[in-house]
Amino acid sequence: MRFAVLLALGLLAGCGGRGEPAWALEHAVVEPAEDGLSGFQVWEFYDRRWKRRQSERAWVCSRAQELAGEPLDPDREGCERCVAVYALAVDELDGDCTGPEATDASFAGPAVIGVGPVPAEFAEADPYPGLSLGWYASWDGETWLSLGWAWQERAEEGDADAEQAWEAGERYVLWPAAAWEL
Repeated sequence: MRFAVLLALGLLAGCGGRGEPAWALEHAVVEPAEDGLSGFQVWEFYDRRWKRRQSERAWVCSRAQELAGEPLDPDREGCERCVAVYALAVDELDGDCTGPEATDASFAGPAVIGVGPVPAEFAEADPYPGLSLGWYASWDGETWLSLGWAWQERAEEGDADAEQAWEAGERYVLWPAAAWEL
């Protein structure tokens, strides 16, 4: 599977251990099904130098996780804009982090994710305008954050059949609109 290869590449990027993590990026590849969601999530950590140029040279380490999601009712979960919501079970797979970020529970979630329209504040930077959905998350099941975009993986390959829809059996990239400052 292509996302397994991308996951492996993410873990091998950079030389690691250059400095203390100051920034974190969360991204994922997921596939919804009629009865849930499955996929993989990667947290990539960068040192303070990353702020200026977002260069891979500032990469410190990565933490990979497997995701399994149970579908929830978007209306009941409080994600006003969501068309689909999932309670997540997150299993640690692999990582090369050695500091506190290796086991920090803040990077073991979120507890719930959802998809819906792209938030207005992210529309201008949308990498696939007209094809992207918004990606939302909640760590506590109550407070929702807009994290970035979700698009069908085939949009990256220029597939003319890619569309702005959340469909079972399609593979989606969840990409952040911003990094987390640590």
